[in-house]
Amino acid sequence: MAKTNYPSTTLKPEQILDFNLQDGSRVRIVLQPKPDATGDKVAHVDLDCAQAGTSALTRVGNTGRPRTVFEAGVLAYQFAQKEAQRLGGVAIVGADLQGEEFLELADVQQIVGNSLPVKLF
Repeated sequence: MAKTNYPSTTLKPEQILDFNLQDGSRVRIVLQPKPDATGDKVAHVDLDCAQAGTSALTRVGNTGRPRTVFEAGVLAYQFAQKEAQRLGGVAIVGADLQGEEFLELADVQQIVGNSLPVKLF
């Protein structure tokens, strides 16, 4: 289950999710949770995404309402699917999750419908 506790750290919390494409390129998504007023729970998750074959991150637009950790994971997968289509319909062949601070391995497996291997780093 996606974690909603906001960590008590001086570091900027983030989590990286990479989708690996059949052509060898990668779509990188950086989840950046924001705390609620108490600082204890995640109130919203911003997403920065890098298109396949690039390292430049751009912010994915906000829907105007708070985005949960799980919703951010779903949006990340949708972004990767659009990138795969943009490249001529190449397949997404795997996903790499760095850490389980917010999304957990089981969350990503559920998001992709167990349709591809997901590795934890």
